[in-house]
Amino acid sequence: MSDQPSFQSTPVRPTRQPSMATPPHRNPHQFNGRGAQPNGHNNEETYPQDSAVYGRGYPSQGAAYPAAGSPSPFAPPLPPMAPSPQYDDSFRSSPAPAPGPAVDQFGGYNTFADAGSARYEQDVREPDQFNGPGYISPSPANIQGAGLRHRTGESVSFAKPNPPFISGGGGGRVVGDDESMYSQYNKGWDDQASMMGGASYYGDQHMASSSTSHLNSNHYTGNGWDAPGGFGGGHEAIEMQAGAPGYPPDTYHNGGHPNFPNPGGYGFGAQRMPEEQNIGAGWVGLAAPGTVLAQAQPRHTHAGYNETHERIMRRRTVKKLALENGNLVIETPVAPNICKQNQSKEFTHMRYTAATCDPDHFIAQRYALRPWLLGREIELCIVLTSYNEDEQLLVRTLNSVIKNIAYLTSRTKSKTWGLQGWTKVVVILVADGRKKADKRFLKLLQLMGVYQEGVMVDHVNDKPTVAHIFELTSQVMVSANGSVEVSQCPIQVMLCLKETNAKKLNSHRWFFNAFCAQLKPNVCILLDVGTKPAAKSLYHLWKAFDNHPKCGGACGEITVETGRGCWQLVNPLVAAQNFEYKMSNILDKPLESVFGYITVLPGAFSAYRYKALQGRPLEAYFKGEALHSGAVHGGSFLGNMYLAEDRILCFELVAKRGEGWLLKYVKSARASTDVPDKLPAFIGQRRRWLNGSLFAAIYSTWHFGRMWTSGQGFFRKLLLQFQVIYSLVQLIFAFTGIANFYLAIYFLFSSATSDDKHDPFGGQGDSVLQIVLNALIAIVVVCLILSLGNRPQGSNLAYHAVVILLALLMGVALYTAGFTIFIAADAAGLTHLSGWTGDNILQLIKLDSFRDIVISLASTYVLWVIASIIHFEPWHLVTSFIQYLFLTPCFVIVLAIYSMANTHDLSWGNRPAEPAKDLGKASTTGGKDGKPAQVEVKTTTANDAAELWQSAQREMAVPRVEEKEHRAPTQKAADEAATFRTNLLLIYILVNAVLVLFFTSSYWKRFVGRKLPGSSDPYMAALFWSTAGLSALRATGSVLYIVFRIFGH
Repeated sequence: MSDQPSFQSTPVRPTRQPSMATPPHRNPHQFNGRGAQPNGHNNEETYPQDSAVYGRGYPSQGAAYPAAGSPSPFAPPLPPMAPSPQYDDSFRSSPAPAPGPAVDQFGGYNTFADAGSARYEQDVREPDQFNGPGYISPSPANIQGAGLRHRTGESVSFAKPNPPFISGGGGGRVVGDDESMYSQYNKGWDDQASMMGGASYYGDQHMASSSTSHLNSNHYTGNGWDAPGGFGGGHEAIEMQAGAPGYPPDTYHNGGHPNFPNPGGYGFGAQRMPEEQNIGAGWVGLAAPGTVLAQAQPRHTHAGYNETHERIMRRRTVKKLALENGNLVIETPVAPNICKQNQSKEFTHMRYTAATCDPDHFIAQRYALRPWLLGREIELCIVLTSYNEDEQLLVRTLNSVIKNIAYLTSRTKSKTWGLQGWTKVVVILVADGRKKADKRFLKLLQLMGVYQEGVMVDHVNDKPTVAHIFELTSQVMVSANGSVEVSQCPIQVMLCLKETNAKKLNSHRWFFNAFCAQLKPNVCILLDVGTKPAAKSLYHLWKAFDNHPKCGGACGEITVETGRGCWQLVNPLVAAQNFEYKMSNILDKPLESVFGYITVLPGAFSAYRYKALQGRPLEAYFKGEALHSGAVHGGSFLGNMYLAEDRILCFELVAKRGEGWLLKYVKSARASTDVPDKLPAFIGQRRRWLNGSLFAAIYSTWHFGRMWTSGQGFFRKLLLQFQVIYSLVQLIFAFTGIANFYLAIYFLFSSATSDDKHDPFGGQGDSVLQIVLNALIAIVVVCLILSLGNRPQGSNLAYHAVVILLALLMGVALYTAGFTIFIAADAAGLTHLSGWTGDNILQLIKLDSFRDIVISLASTYVLWVIASIIHFEPWHLVTSFIQYLFLTPCFVIVLAIYSMANTHDLSWGNRPAEPAKDLGKASTTGGKDGKPAQVEVKTTTANDAAELWQSAQREMAVPRVEEKEHRAPTQKAADEAATFRTNLLLIYILVNAVLVLFFTSSYWKRFVGRKLPGSSDPYMAALFWSTAGLSALRATGSVLYIVFRIFGH
């Protein structure tokens, strides 16, 4: 088969053009059929390759060829044609047949090579009587599909076959042929037991016109017999017409006819796979799912790949290629280790596009993606964004995505999915910066066939390449050590390797405004490399949109990757984050889902309906890219707000005028992700989160009036209005968090040490209280100094000392609270094992020390336990609750101060890179005197691709050499941003200091003693009761979510 692209030079799908170009003049008596490749081809032991030619017929000198419309091979034969003086492989357009083995229309090759004057028998005989000249015996050992099925407009040539020209072939249906997915036809019998020969059973489904049929004689010219013993038909010219491609039904995985050897199957002599394998047995792939194609080879050295790479890069050949609509597009073969030559080009050739435009102009510049050219309707578009993640994180995410797609193909009763469901899913990997991309990350993609460095160019006609786009339908899964195995289903993979580091928003702009704008998917799923979606998670996310037409966005539950045996929970920082994530998924997300507005759909694992995003939501979302790049000056408020751009997208989606979109939480969709396990990285991450969420919350609260024009129902608008008030209260508590924590400690110690007889510190309560309060003030001052003058990486030891000291203070506070509860219970007479009455309970409730402190704490912690049990997830309470309690002051003080002190820092910690010029450029030559313009590019051959693949596979087995991280120097903030930072920090400290000084002053104590004698401090009561009320509201929302979920809402 030719290595030239099978598509025309213009990016127009077959469904958008009336037909493909008519080929040059062809003799009407010439043989143009394509036979089926039987599944027996996979069993090389029974039918060796060197003794079989599958479905490729050649005309012979003097042989007779019925016309395309001939009703039956039993009609009078046509007169023999004059032999060609020389053998010609490209006989499609030759005026006369070339000499060679005789071919009949139904039987394929004639075993009698010397039967040059063979004629068709004119009488009707039984199949086993066709043994005359020009025919072969229809026994199981020599049945073979005939000839070439020809799609007009293509030029295909084959080498002359070697005898014997017939090999035994099994039954089984075959999907795909040597050219395109458009040629996926059943082969022969229509009894779902076996399929033989070169039938065009699905011709009508993909709008292909087939030869006429002769039903009376039970023969189908070009369509084969539909009875056992029939031969696959050969003479058929297919004209591609407008319309979507047709695919075999879900039954195509049936095995072959039991009377034939090697009854077909997936791969090397395999039978039908079990249902739980999620794959049919008839798909012609590499091998059965899970078959290891290449084992890891740990004994090879690291230097092998570098030497091979340098040698191949030096010997690359220069080729002249025509530009497609002014764009450089190269289709180069992948390594034969991961494909078969008889498969279509989407499996065997990697398509490379050098994009030199902005993503917003991708369609206007007439760039085209392979799924669009194939006319496929895309249901799911999955984007995986990365910066410099390693191969371990890529394997975790990509292989999980492949397994999720395989589950979609297993849903054979679904109207949307089924065995061909993988054709409706596109996985797009966007890497942010070629120079920043991890080398082993790219080598792993090279083993999948998606990446080849040798075809890239950095300039096309002096225009710098902005993104390198690689496309392939891969059939393998790769492990981090280089082991390669056959995947459970094919996966349409696209790698967008951006030339420079332009940040995550730019990666999403490539995804939404370039790729999705052309593919028009129904649902878009956003993942970060390193996030591992659980089995069936992507299906559950998609199902939320399928069940709820007004669902504009959804997210699942993000869990913390705790490692094998949960060993990572030994790290208190990881355990505390695990508890925080769990409680957010139990309390916050369900409550917001009941309202219909989830304030943030995490970019690491979320989904959106593409239709809902179009217009203002995406325009507002991508405004942050212009702000961060400096193209637009919006001030520090907008700059910090767009650190949480996903919150802005959620608000704009729900507030979209007249649409009425809702956001939902899908508990059954889960994904695990790594969290920072070191304190400096944790502080840096939360700085972006806290600053972004603070300013985004202010933005959404200020513009809450847009909810009333969003097209929601009146009751839904009331719920959304109530949610805005709830968010405002939380915003106030977050802004005054340090003061409230200080005052809670103050009131707790003051109450516990007010009575010398029951002092938890043996009469030294006042001294302990002063030490604790002074320590808190000192910690706040230290955190301020560290936040203003140092990065966390440069003050690692100091931050660890602060966190340990805060944990000790929290431990003292918990001891004091427990002692207070014991004293209150003893005063009410409840410390004895017997004699309890209702009066004892009432007496306990009347005690201020118990009512204001204990009820507040119980309303928080007890509700956590109850909500966790209702959701059937209590284990985090056992493994992570204690760690979270002791690190709570760190969340409240250290993270809050550092984020407020660094509102001037709007970066993600990435450095911009200059455009590279190390790949070579493609320059136009020619284009004069009516000749098309061409470019000269250096490309690799199929042998080069195979050699690089094997070398990369060996190197992946060598463990990664850990390199010490080199920290980049911090950049100074602009004067305006620094001034904004200082003013905001002063206001923040002033508000909290005023609260502390006022409510701890002697004036306030005298006021309470005079106006409220005998009662506890009213501010403390208000603080604790507010905490209890907010916790109760969250728990109520969590319970309502479970109730609505049970009833299908």
